[in-house]
Amino acid sequence: MPPAIAAMIGVAASVTLYLLGQNGPTSFVFKDRLDNKYKVSIDSSIHCSCSPGRNDHCLHSIYVMTRIFSIPSDNPLVWQPAYLDS
Repeated sequence: MPPAIAAMIGVAASVTLYLLGQNGPTSFVFKDRLDNKYKVSIDSSIHCSCSPGRNDHCLHSIYVMTRIFSIPSDNPLVWQPAYLDS
């Protein structure tokens, strides 16, 4: 597991995000305790509104993988860089 992903998994396990909506099976809108909103999409590339130019994992996408999809944190699917609908 990449060290940066391990750090994000640790933070994702303790952060509180509120699910505001789901725009399909792999697209979510969250807000944090400071009312900042984030849109996360996980598909052939990973997108999050926290860093629009970035196409890889962030805290919010790791949160989706581990807390919403309930994938164990040691499973390589958590840090895989892209996904297919199938």
